[in-house]
Amino acid sequence: MHDSDVLGGIIGLVVLIGIFLLCREIICWYWKLNKIVYFQEYQVNLLKLIHKELKKLNATGDRVEDVEPSDPKDIPQGAPNP
Repeated sequence: MHDSDVLGGIIGLVVLIGIFLLCREIICWYWKLNKIVYFQEYQVNLLKLIHKELKKLNATGDRVEDVEPSDPKDIPQGAPNP
């Protein structure tokens, strides 16, 4: 093999990887996969906050109606805008 063949193969591989990454971004944008993942992460954070508050309630024996969130600024206001 000549050096030019190896160099051509490496350049071709880099171009193919670039095309793959570009196509992947277009597909993710079209099917809104990035936004779906973002909102799933948001839901997980809300569930963690709910779990934390329920553990506190369970430890103190308080009723749900009687308790305010321990730190209201921790609760996200509305859905986020990605």
